[in-house]
Amino acid sequence: MSLPQDTAPRGAGSACALGAAPASPVYAVVVNWNGGEDNLASIASLLEQGIPQEAVVFVDNGSTDGSRESVVARYPRLRLIANEDNLGFGDGVNQGMRLALDEGAEFVFLANNDIEFPAGTLQRLLEELERDPSLGIVGPRVLYMDEPDRIWAAGGTLSFRQNLTTLIGHKQLDRPELNRTFRVDFVPGCALLVRRAVLEQAGLMEGD
Repeated sequence: MSLPQDTAPRGAGSACALGAAPASPVYAVVVNWNGGEDNLASIASLLEQGIPQEAVVFVDNGSTDGSRESVVARYPRLRLIANEDNLGFGDGVNQGMRLALDEGAEFVFLANNDIEFPAGTLQRLLEELERDPSLGIVGPRVLYMDEPDRIWAAGGTLSFRQNLTTLIGHKQLDRPELNRTFRVDFVPGCALLVRRAVLEQAGLMEGD
């Protein structure tokens, strides 16, 4: 799947953005609260995936460190949702997903503002969803920035009886058996690609 590169007026608002975004199958949602300069590198890596600025929804939760202003100055055509207060990750990301769905996104890519995505990450995730229509959510394995040979998570498992969640491979050295495609109980929300149909059927995230 190829992603369009286009331009359109940037919008800003407390609950939605003004102006029409270009047609894009994938929207990215980034939530920020005083995230500093990490935002700039994270958004740059999203744009390198082929997502146009107009399909990046930046949700700022009342930041006071100047990070919102830095992002808008560097990327003036992204979609900005500026909250007066810190609504937390759940409510913030739901705002972004609602905007994406309202504008016709077929896929929503949740991205933490301190993650940088290597070239080709999004295309590989889209290929998995296209290959297997039964899949609703996919995600990459996430490595530590300062130790790129060490895993933060390669998905997760749920133990329903004990009500426990476990990150697969957490803090372990990267290894071939985790550098492959396999089914997991959950994909961490820091790097998650979800089909529109899943959000329409299951709903959005729980608020904070």
